[in-house]
Formats: sequence, structure tokens, C-alpha cells
Amino acid sequence: MFLVKRIESIFNENDTCLVSIIGGGGKTTTLYELSRILSRNHRVLVTSTTAMFRPSLSQVSEIYFNELPSFNPDTKGVVGFFSNVHEENDQKVKGVEPSVLDAFVIEKSPMIILNEADGAKHRPIKAHLDHEPVIPEKTDIIIIVLGLDGVGKPVSEEWIFRTEKFCEITGAQLGDTIEVSHLIRHLSDPNGLGKGIPEQAEVILLLNKISMLEVDIDFKLFFDALPSWISALVVAEMENSKEMMVIRREYDSSGDTRSGALITNEEK
Repeated sequence: MFLVKRIESIFNENDTCLVSIIGGGGKTTTLYELSRILSRNHRVLVTSTTAMFRPSLSQVSEIYFNELPSFNPDTKGVVGFFSNVHEENDQKVKGVEPSVLDAFVIEKSPMIILNEADGAKHRPIKAHLDHEPVIPEKTDIIIIVLGLDGVGKPVSEEWIFRTEKFCEITGAQLGDTIEVSHLIRHLSDPNGLGKGIPEQAEVILLLNKISMLEVDIDFKLFFDALPSWISALVVAEMENSKEMMVIRREYDSSGDTRSGALITNEEK
């Protein structure tokens, strides 16, 4: 699985890896599917810098608040780490400050950190206000999630969280059909989905819920229209841990961006 291999590559190089997941369209599903696979061989910390529903004991073995205990370096599995139970809903937990996760990276704490850094109210597409997303500065990998079930649907609150902001960024109007061109503008605009991303972070775009896509998309052309800071495109059904297509950015000898290269199943 390409996403797992990229995370493991950075973890093996740095003794730690901080992944922040933003956007809409299945962030939480992506977080838990990655944690399930990665925890077979690594210690995984599931957390948030915003708020999220409290993990079940089928998703994490333990939940810690405010402070982590000392772990055996060879410990594997998944634990949850948050600041507190949410005061308005005890089924939710409050996230930690980004600086707390930055400190884990600086200290080279031997674990993979999967951080949900955004909220989208279960919509496939999300636009950000000024204070969003909440990304730690030391993040190694950003996964931007977009739900393909929103493509071809009306521009409305049913399919887009913060519709007014989305229209401001993309030029769409309420009631228009959500087009691929809108998503490209949303990713390319300085106030769009690339806002607040640390300079050193690798950015992977995850187009999730491929089984719910109702229109035809040429994903190679889509990727070639994206800004060069997006290093790879993954088309997937994360609920089933299936990556259907991966396109990775290629560079020429001078470091300039060329078109994307389709990765075969063997290369994933």
C-alpha cells in the first residue's frame, strides 16, 4: 500500500513520523485504516489537533489524556492520545495543541503519529476558515482527503462543509454542479486546501470513495493540472483499504516538475 510505505519510509529514516490528515471525505476512516495496518509492525499514536469522536477499544488499545506513559521501545499497537473529554459531548475527545506533537518529533519519540487536523461534518469536501486546518509545524506527511462521492453533486451544504468559502475560492455558485475544475481551483488557490501546510511536509492527495463516483474522471489529466507541491495522487476506497490507482510526481534532472507517473500494483 503506497500510503503505508511512504509513512514507514519516513519513520525508518527519522525514528518518528507525524502524519496530519485534512480535508473531508473519510479522514477518520483513513486514520483508523492506516493505524490498523501500521500497528502490525510499529507503535502508532492516534490523535487530533481539533476534536474527534472518542475511539473505541477496537480501534485503540488504550486512551491517554494529557500525558503519555513510558513505552518499551519494541511496543507495537495503537493508542489514543488527547487533552480531555469534550465538555459538550462525552462521546467526543478534545485534541492536543500542535506544539505537543511537534515536541514528540523533536524528541524523536519512536512512534508513528496519525493526527486528524481538520473537521468536515462528514461532508465529502471541505473549505477552510482562517484558523483551519490545525497542522503541527513538524508534520512530515500531509494527506489531503477529498470524497469522490461529492463530484457531480450540487454545490450545497449537503456536499460541502463551508460552502460559502468554497464558492469564494473556486468561483462556483450555489446550485452549480461540483466539477473537477472546482477541485483543481480549490487545491491551487492560496486560500484553498494547501493553506497552512509546512514547507518541509510531503503532500499526498487522497481521492476517496471511488466506488461512489458517478462521473468519468481522467485521473492522469487531473493530476497534471494540480500544483507541483502535491507529490502524489492516490485514488482509493479506504474503508476497504484498497488503493485503486497511484500517480506520483516525476522530476527532470534539474529538479523541475514533469508529468505524473502511474505506479503499478507491484511498485506500491
